[in-house]
Amino acid sequence: GYAPAMAVEFGRKVLNSTERPAFAELEEHVKQKR
Repeated sequence: GYAPAMAVEFGRKVLNSTERPAFAELEEHVKQKR
């Protein structure tokens, strides 16, 4: 499989552009969960 960061980025890009979070927004959310 892919590294977790790559897997998250692939998942983000699969989302419809109207639903897709910005990279910085997603990164902040992931940091809060750690």
